Amino acid sequence: MSRTRNAYVVPVNYDLAHEAQIEEAKFDWITDYDRNLIRKNPTEHLSPLPKGQIEQRITLVHLNRCAKRKEIIAEMDTLNVRVRPVLSPEFLALTKAYPDLQRKFHFVGLGSVWVDSGGSRRVLCAYGYSARRYLDLYWDDYEWRELCRFPAVCK
Repeated sequence: MSRTRNAYVVPVNYDLAHEAQIEEAKFDWITDYDRNLIRKNPTEHLSPLPKGQIEQRITLVHLNRCAKRKEIIAEMDTLNVRVRPVLSPEFLALTKAYPDLQRKFHFVGLGSVWVDSGGSRRVLCAYGYSARRYLDLYWDDYEWRELCRFPAVCK
């Protein structure tokens, strides 16, 4: 059974480049490979990318079980409040505005995908331990663990 957690109001600048958003979020660690993939490869978004700066209300969806991307997105469609997975600017804005949250939960941004040179599709994942915060690109067909939260915005 899915459930949602608290909502977080976050200013999102959709016009800012991914590199700048990552710098502003001040992660302690991101691999050079992931940084280059984000910089050099176009992003595929599930929804059209808005323009300008917009305040978004982001909810954390928690399934309480392991699940893959397609299953999680389908589950989001069944919630009372219709939501979609956050796009990369929304994901990065959330990690910037609420840096301590990713020390409590692993966040997985399912709304934007990067394709690497081998054709693998990857999504953003943020997590942390004690004083450090990490940003990774994980394979989108990964089975996400029970502890993961999936940020979402209203459709």
